Order: sequence, then C-alpha cells, then structure tokens
Amino acid sequence: MCRCAADHSGSDCSVWRPAYALAAAPGPTCANECSGQGTCNATSGECACYAGWSGDDCSLGGDHTLTPIADDANGRQQLLDYSYP
Repeated sequence: MCRCAADHSGSDCSVWRPAYALAAAPGPTCANECSGQGTCNATSGECACYAGWSGDDCSLGGDHTLTPIADDANGRQQLLDYSYP
C-alpha cells in the first residue's frame, strides 16, 4: 500500500486529483466571531479587538478615553486608548 501525496490517491497512488478538487481544511475560528467588534486572525483563531473593546471575543466594552496623539507616516491618526479601572 502506498502513502500518497496530497494530490494523488488510489492503492498505487496513480490517480491524480487536481489541486482545485482538494477540499481545504478549515482554519481556526474566532470566539463568537469577535462579537462584531474586532477582526479574526484566521491563522491563530484570535481576535484583534477594535478600540474600546476587549476580551477573547471582543465582547467586553468599558469606559475608554481615546486621545489623538499623532499621525503616522501614512497620515492616519494614532490614538491612545485608555480604559478606566
């Protein structure tokens, strides 16, 4: 019995399957789809929460103060996100 490459099958690995026919394995999913308050990293399955949101699924909001501090090299405003305890 052969151990076939990903794009071959059959008892002697002689059946070729084109790459587009291979089903892609689903990657990790993010908790609660980041609650709509962040973006999901499909590689790690972790949320990157938007300003003012936190937690594994970005569901925790709180009192935050966003203070403009500078513009980056591309002219986008940079903010300091300070949360009150």
